[in-house]
Parts: sequence; C-alpha cells; structure tokens
Amino acid sequence: MRHQSNDLLDFANFIYGHYGEVKFAYAEADRRAVLQSQAKKSKRLIIDEINEKVENYLEKRKYERLIVYSHYYIDFFNIAPFTSHNHATGLLLLYLLMLKGEIEAFRYISFFEILYGEYPAFIKELQNASVNWREGLAQTLGFVRFIFRFILQGYEKADAVINEYKFDATLNKSDNIENTIYRLPKIFTKEEIRIQHPYVSESTINRTLLKMREAGCIRPLGKGRSAKWIRIEND
Repeated sequence: MRHQSNDLLDFANFIYGHYGEVKFAYAEADRRAVLQSQAKKSKRLIIDEINEKVENYLEKRKYERLIVYSHYYIDFFNIAPFTSHNHATGLLLLYLLMLKGEIEAFRYISFFEILYGEYPAFIKELQNASVNWREGLAQTLGFVRFIFRFILQGYEKADAVINEYKFDATLNKSDNIENTIYRLPKIFTKEEIRIQHPYVSESTINRTLLKMREAGCIRPLGKGRSAKWIRIEND
C-alpha cells in the first residue's frame, strides 16, 4: 500500500466517509512575504512535496528508513492536512510506515494493542517533538527513541507468541483442548476455547467436543457456531 496524499485521503474517507466527506484543508498564505501570492495553498501539495523528499532520501539512502518515517509522521501530525479525522488517519499512516519499514513483528501481533498500552507516553513524546515545529527547530530525538523502544516491545511480544506456538505444537492438541475445557466455567462456548488456542484449527476443536460428548463429559445447549456447551459433572 502507498502513502501518497490521495491514498491517505482514501483511508480517511473509507473509515469516516459515512459521517461526511473528508477533504484536504488549506494552509494560510504567509502575508509577511510581499512577493508571495496571497492565495491559500492546498495542504495536499504540502504532503506531496514531503512525500517526494521522503522517496528521494530513501532512494539515495541518505538517512535510516525508520528515522525518515518517524519525522514524516511528525510532519503529518503538525500539518493536519484534512478537514477532519487527522489524528486517526495519522495513526493508520504510522502503522503503514512500520510495515513499509519492514517491522515484521506487526504482521503477527497487534500494532494498536501495544500503542494503546503506551498511548500516554506516545502523545507526550509527539507533543514534545512538535514544540517549535513551525520554526523548523523541532526536537525530535525523544520521539524517535520512543519509536525504537516501541518496535522492540513489538518484537518481544511476537517472540513470546512464537514460543507459545512452538510449545503448543509439541503437545497433543486434542488433549490440550480437553484440559482447557475442564478449566473453563461449567457453561462455555467454542469462542472461549479459541481464545486459549488461537492456532488450533476449527476441525480439531470440533473433534474434541464430539469425543467428549460421546464420552458423556459434555453436552450442547443449542445449535450453530455460537451454541453453548455444558460440562457434565461426575465422579
């Protein structure tokens, strides 16, 4: 996926278009410049100019990719190019930039779940990086450090998920599910089993439920995917 100005506008309208069309805002003309045109400039042009610089930097390998992307996000945040929903669209942009920066961890775990846990620190560093931004004197190092810590946290969580998957793969999946059912409340659903075993196939869960039903350990309380089951207590 791309992150050109029209792509970002499409993201915003795809999600928020039912509230009303999101459009590009206009930047106020600098009236201190005597020879400059007094006409307002679309912020779309500003985003296009920044994108061109980003592509140039990356093509020539002038700066490290993630550092360029971090500064690009800070610029987007401060430019606020749309008439509404700039912050949410900016978070989607940051997610996309992480993927384009080849941060593979966020292909397997939730980027936004980690961001939610770090949100106060994220906002604080973003605001600090925006001080004196208009004067071209933004102090961005703290935000860049936060992004790298954030990425490391993502890889640590991804590593934990991988290790858990490897551990589950060495066990008998059916026995593992059966043990989980005995730990669940007396009345339970298949969704509760899936939460505990996200990598086990639907057919394996169904086979285990059928085996336990035939053994008289459980019985269904309805039909369909959302049906509940009850564990039959016995000696």
